[in-house]
Amino acid sequence: MLRKLTKIGAYLLLACGAIISIAIIAFALYFWFVYPEATPSAKVIVPILFFLIAIVIIIVTISVFETMTETVILEDEFEKFDSRYLPDEKYFFYAKNYFKSYIIDNEFRDIIENKKFPLLNTNPNGDVYRKLPPELRTLIPEYIKDNISLNQFMA
Repeated sequence: MLRKLTKIGAYLLLACGAIISIAIIAFALYFWFVYPEATPSAKVIVPILFFLIAIVIIIVTISVFETMTETVILEDEFEKFDSRYLPDEKYFFYAKNYFKSYIIDNEFRDIIENKKFPLLNTNPNGDVYRKLPPELRTLIPEYIKDNISLNQFMA
């Protein structure tokens, strides 16, 4: 249910950002064509400022939308893993964080894949790795390699 609400929220955010941007652009055009008392410099500067504000709103909205969408995809993928392998409840939190970190954090993934385990002491996800049992430490990367395309998470 929460994922559906997050998806709906992401699309509503995107729609609101588009509507606000369109309204700002419409106001800029209104100012340009209808406001006769404005000085020539104001007729140039004000619409440009409004267009820039609209562009910033669109960029921020898209960025937040992509982040929310990525979060939903990660949750879905971990739920599939969880339903298939059912990690022990005492390791659930660590397994979920390890799963997400392995997908998102290139440095962490490189450490695990190349067995550079001493570097885990300086990586923020090293503690999560250490608290997992050895079978989950190997099972999660294997599952990800076999079932998830990492390209969709590359920035």
